Amino acid sequence: MLLPSVDAAPIPLDLDDRVVERVGVCQGRQGPRALVGLYSGEILVFDGEYGESLRSIAAGSGSLRALVAGPGPAQFASGATDGLIRVWDIDTGAPIGAAVGTEQQVRGLAFDVDRGELLSVGEDLRARSWNIDREVLEPVLREARAWIYSVVYLPDGTLVSGAGEAPAPDGRVMFWPIGARKPAVAVNPVGVDAPAIVWSLVPDPLGGVVAAAGQAFHLIARDGSVASHPLKQFPYAVASVAGGRWIAVAAFSSPEIVLYDRAGARVGGIPLEAPDMASIASRDNGRDLFIGTGDRILHYGFDAAGDSIDFTRRGSFAVNGRVSDLDAQDGSDRIAVGLLGGDVALLDLSRPAASPFAWRVPANAGGFTRVTLSPDATRVASSGKAPVVVVLDAADGMQVLSLDGHGDQVIALDFSMDGSTLATGAIDGTIRLWWAGLKRAQPVDADSTAAAGRTE
Repeated sequence: MLLPSVDAAPIPLDLDDRVVERVGVCQGRQGPRALVGLYSGEILVFDGEYGESLRSIAAGSGSLRALVAGPGPAQFASGATDGLIRVWDIDTGAPIGAAVGTEQQVRGLAFDVDRGELLSVGEDLRARSWNIDREVLEPVLREARAWIYSVVYLPDGTLVSGAGEAPAPDGRVMFWPIGARKPAVAVNPVGVDAPAIVWSLVPDPLGGVVAAAGQAFHLIARDGSVASHPLKQFPYAVASVAGGRWIAVAAFSSPEIVLYDRAGARVGGIPLEAPDMASIASRDNGRDLFIGTGDRILHYGFDAAGDSIDFTRRGSFAVNGRVSDLDAQDGSDRIAVGLLGGDVALLDLSRPAASPFAWRVPANAGGFTRVTLSPDATRVASSGKAPVVVVLDAADGMQVLSLDGHGDQVIALDFSMDGSTLATGAIDGTIRLWWAGLKRAQPVDADSTAAAGRTE
């Protein structure tokens, strides 16, 4: 039975005769929540006012021995007979932290908020404590109020993210220093009260980032200053070309990729071969631009001589399927290709023209496939419609990692500049940082320099 208040009538909870081990309460973002820990290791979450069943969390292999609210808002911790402590997001059920509580059973948990510590006592008659930020919580960046549409690393290790307009208006571009859990700069390029989606972010070779948001492309400096250039249509992708002197823009309902100078003046256009949304990626300081349009990938080269810039078509590659995303890296002939439906392929410009693709594999569970190529071009990370990121070996397309931790679909991802950290952004409004080396993958310590990408 659930008693929502002293004067209210008890509300029966449907537990299907399962054995209850522990109960707890936690304040969610939308109201109070009741927690029921079962002998099976499952945690049931109910609405604390009406008794409605909200979700079930598979908490571990042992029965529950502790359920406490904290350490932060809309979070709770569990301890079980398998000796593990886990921290959860109450509203999504996503795991956000863990610790080994004992070599035997966890018997009790508590948080010392003032000292920032998690405390536990176990069946082995030992008490343990951890620093919550450094040793328990995974490096999950939570400042956004909406979906994370774009993430990109800058050369110095700064992570930049762009949010959307749902479930709450956001539209901010945030600069996250190495190891920080709070952004140093957060700016809405469209305007504080103007709902917008930051569809795309790319590094600006002349400093800061280029963003596609609202009905403009924006040059955003590290200090948050913004130079906005209005467009006739709403852009969804941008790329820097010709050393940052020009910006390539893909816009909704546009039959071409339009090229602009840094003052926002049109300087050229590249016709698309299909009416669908195109994907664009540049490499080698913008000397090469790759365009995914329908079932083809176009390659254009940019040559700058003094004040003039010439661009020419250098190649066209047929793909069996619709291209949904592209990524390229400086100094490499490898181009990562995401295809609608979940497949990932690798285009290799060094291969014979008759067989330019090194491999193609079904990497994701359908949907719009997003890809990012590691800076050394040895790994491809991809996501589809599931809350899972798959990392592939670029040599043969074999899966080397599967990263599961987001509460919803992953729609943005990027490798750090040394390739050992992968940032992922999702519909759940969070950014996660992962070790992404070939040997292992686990959330990195956001308080260390590993957030910028530390090698093993």
